[in-house]
Amino acid sequence: MIVGEFIADFCESPAGEIDIPTALVREAMQAERAKLDALLHGGGPERADALKMEMQQIMTDRSAFSVPAPTSRKRCTGCRDCWCAAAESACRYRVDGPNPELVTAYRTQKMLKVALCVANGALARTESRGAHFREDHPRRDDSTWLKRTLATWKDPRTRCRASITSRSTSPRWSCRRVAWLRREELHRHPDTARRAEEITALRERMKDSDRHDVQGALMPYEHMLPARFRGLNERIDEKLP
Repeated sequence: MIVGEFIADFCESPAGEIDIPTALVREAMQAERAKLDALLHGGGPERADALKMEMQQIMTDRSAFSVPAPTSRKRCTGCRDCWCAAAESACRYRVDGPNPELVTAYRTQKMLKVALCVANGALARTESRGAHFREDHPRRDDSTWLKRTLATWKDPRTRCRASITSRSTSPRWSCRRVAWLRREELHRHPDTARRAEEITALRERMKDSDRHDVQGALMPYEHMLPARFRGLNERIDEKLP
């Protein structure tokens, strides 16, 4: 919510103004129009609604919990086959206007790209984290995979870039993962112990302070929020002054 509001405010501000040549806009519209025409008047044998259902089935059957590497590779292969087949899809209802079949065909190609990027990213990430769980790599690996997965659409292949972990965003374990891994040795980020010591010292130093003051000291970035989100947070069992 906060990010969305911030982006909207930025777009409405002078800093968010952009100057796009009309020729570039026209070129992009012509390219998309060509794609629609190919779907509308092409003679391919594939049906977009069938490909969409096949993609959904692949992502459901091979994206659940406890997915081993061979299944992940099959998912990548299945999505790639669907994407290649989508290039041969065409509409049976050839009306240039309100056309649900054309909308499905147009969107399915883009959905297949996203599905293929997700599948490749899951195969590349050799660890378990949150909803991403692999039987062959059941543990979270912050030393190797504290990274964002960035997908580029050329092959498509995936590449990763290390994320920046600030003082207030040290990695932590979800209750569900601790429940089944509580007997395992927890691999923590190198900054976790230092951050825990900082928090303990700060709480001890501010033990007589208001919780809002402590919260502000622990997370000193309220000034970066939009003005309407900067108020004190109220709990059910208390009233704000």
